[in-house]
Amino acid sequence: MIFGLTLGLVYAKYRFGKEGENPKIDCTCGPVHNGRLQLCGYRIHHWMIATPLALVSFNLALFVPWAGFLGCWDLMTFSSVMAIHGLTYSDRFDTSLDASEASESELSECLDSETDSQEYSVRDDMDAC
Repeated sequence: MIFGLTLGLVYAKYRFGKEGENPKIDCTCGPVHNGRLQLCGYRIHHWMIATPLALVSFNLALFVPWAGFLGCWDLMTFSSVMAIHGLTYSDRFDTSLDASEASESELSECLDSETDSQEYSVRDDMDAC
């Protein structure tokens, strides 16, 4: 737990930018644009990923006897620090993208996939009749 706590505090202090700045890990690949995770036109904050990860690793460490030896306690404390760190930002609940952040191609892909899934569900309903 000490390792996860220390790693989380050091990572939060030195690898994240200040509020309003681009993250220091500024990569663009796949759903990550300028260091920010974007899915279907929404910005996903790091605390939104860290919170479920902390809960799952806590349950694994608590209920699976050997999981604590595999680092689940460290993962839980690291994820908890990341979740608390993410909740300290003022835009913690703002998932909208700025015009500069929005990727038109990604947005159209998400809309196309939603349309396709709606078509399949209508076809499935018609087949059932």
